[in-house]
Amino acid sequence: MPRRSAASAFALGSLSGFLGIIWIVLAAMFLYTMSVVTGKFEIVKESIVHISFDRRLQCVLIAFSFGAIIEGTSGFGTPVAIAGAVMVGLGFKPFQSAVLNLLANTAPVAWGAIGTPIVTLAAVSGLDQVTLSAMAGRQLAVRVDPGAVLAGRDVREDGRRDVEGSVRGVAGGAVRRRDRSR
Repeated sequence: MPRRSAASAFALGSLSGFLGIIWIVLAAMFLYTMSVVTGKFEIVKESIVHISFDRRLQCVLIAFSFGAIIEGTSGFGTPVAIAGAVMVGLGFKPFQSAVLNLLANTAPVAWGAIGTPIVTLAAVSGLDQVTLSAMAGRQLAVRVDPGAVLAGRDVREDGRRDVEGSVRGVAGGAVRRRDRSR
């Protein structure tokens, strides 16, 4: 292939991929900024705080649930940034917040950016999207249990390891896995 054609193909491919990603991330950041400027984000944050003062439950609600919503709409690392900022605002340490959000984001990432990974895999492989999505859900349900992963992390305010939360999380994950196998 001539160099000029190769360079042109590289530029077109790079711009096509870059513009698609930037479009989705900018929309998510615009939504976040709009909710912060209008003051609605404080309502969301206060609602989460008042559901429970238990930091483990706040972690699961923000990192896993809220992060999954953001992952589904935008993807590309946006949930870690936004949910991480919320957790830091609630008093979590920045590094701890980043680690917990990265752990929580492993499950919904297959359906991130409006299902882009599943849609792309279906287009490339020729397999059915519903079948691929169901298989990804089964694999991630076995690999990632948010209760076991997040409740067992260091989310105590005094900095000590949360043994009680770890035991509850692992026991809850084992019970859920046994129920799924029936």
